Parts: sequence; C-alpha cells; structure tokens
Amino acid sequence: FRATDAARRQAAHDVASRIVGDLATLHDAQRQAELLDKIILPRLEQVVTATRKSYATGQATLLDLLDAQRSLIAIRRLAAQMKVERANQLLDIEGVIGRPLPAPGAVIAPGR
Repeated sequence: FRATDAARRQAAHDVASRIVGDLATLHDAQRQAELLDKIILPRLEQVVTATRKSYATGQATLLDLLDAQRSLIAIRRLAAQMKVERANQLLDIEGVIGRPLPAPGAVIAPGR
C-alpha cells in the first residue's frame, strides 16, 4: 500500500512539474509572439515601405527592396509558427489537466 501511495504521489508531482514547465514555456512563447506582432513586424513593414519608396525614386536597388521583403516574409512566417506552437502547448496543458484552460483574463471561481 505504501509503495502504491508513494507511486501515486510521485505521479502527481511529475504531472505538476510538467504543467509548471509547460506554463513557463507558454508564457515565454506569448511574450515572444507579442514582441513580434507589436514591435518587430510593424517596424519591418515600415522598412519595406521606405525601401519601396527609395526604390521608386532610384535611391535603393531592386536587391534592397527584395531583401527587405524577404525579411518581412521570414518574420511573418516565424510569428505564424510561434502561434501554432503556442496553440499546441495549450493543447498539451489541457490534455494533462483534462479540461480547457480559462480564456486569458477570465475570472476563476475558487476551487476550480
């Protein structure tokens, strides 16, 4: 009985540790996604716009414009991949706890 009880406690501890690790990873991924969406992507869009205008006036080369566009596409792709990874992380956590996580900002009743 003691061995079974110890194994059950260890399993619960392992699950709790996994959830804490998954939540930390999820939080980090969310911060990175926000950085990309709110700061990096808008700035890269400004760079592409400025480079396009410079190209139109002969102050930048076609290679400069294509390079700026390539960088923007690469960062958009990275942002999309991060969103997919975040969604997968949420699914993993929900699978471990056996129910959906509350929406961000939702009020959680005590005991839930």
